[in-house]
Amino acid sequence: LLLSLLKELKRQMPRPLLQKKPKQIAEDLCKPFKLTVESDVEGKEIPIWRLAPGSTVFEEIEALARHQGLLIVGTADGGIKLTRADKFQMHSGALVEGVNIIEASAQLSEKGKYSDVIARGQSGLGSGADAQRLESVSRDRTVERHRPVLIIAEGEMDTTRLKERARWQASRNAGWSTTATVKVKGWRDDAGELWSPEKLVFVESRMLKISQAMAIKTVRFIQNGEGTITTMSLVDPRALGGKDAKGKSNAAWSTDIEEAN
Repeated sequence: LLLSLLKELKRQMPRPLLQKKPKQIAEDLCKPFKLTVESDVEGKEIPIWRLAPGSTVFEEIEALARHQGLLIVGTADGGIKLTRADKFQMHSGALVEGVNIIEASAQLSEKGKYSDVIARGQSGLGSGADAQRLESVSRDRTVERHRPVLIIAEGEMDTTRLKERARWQASRNAGWSTTATVKVKGWRDDAGELWSPEKLVFVESRMLKISQAMAIKTVRFIQNGEGTITTMSLVDPRALGGKDAKGKSNAAWSTDIEEAN
């Protein structure tokens, strides 16, 4: 009877995905739903990805994205794209206070930021501390008080992956806590392209103390009594895996993450 129960449990468990890159795993998960998957980031091959019983496809892809330091964005045909801000292209033109910015505000909060992001994980291969007691810490130097957080990393981990996972989480926390919201006339940039959340745009605002390229996190198109309006949420590109914009913004907009070990 026990042997029969074990066989039935094994049969019901989701089969792991072996030796695949993030896009391949996402494609396998989305195929039954006829959803397309795009990616402009190569990603690293994952030795084994175990599906959690009862999890949704989105939950699995979201965990996969965190594992590899990727963003999930929607595509025009209803599919998904795996990307990162270092792949974002620059919009034509700029958002300039007194020229095309009609309203702007900022959220400067430490609510979701932590001084230390402690990531712990394991590898299914090997034994001992090098496989089963892995830990990495990334420090946000913009948080002055001691405020640590512990995360358990998704999937198979090694030392390199765990360092990247800790740094990605610290950067993402910073990006969700320090955001500019800018409202402009029209839906398109100077080249006639719709404002897109997968792009960068140069922002010059004395009031917000921003003078640099910013990553567009979200876009909202509106038509009302004010006319045709676009509202954009903007963050420092480093908060979404991008490069240092090297602008002249106030230090409050920067994402300053370092490895603590």
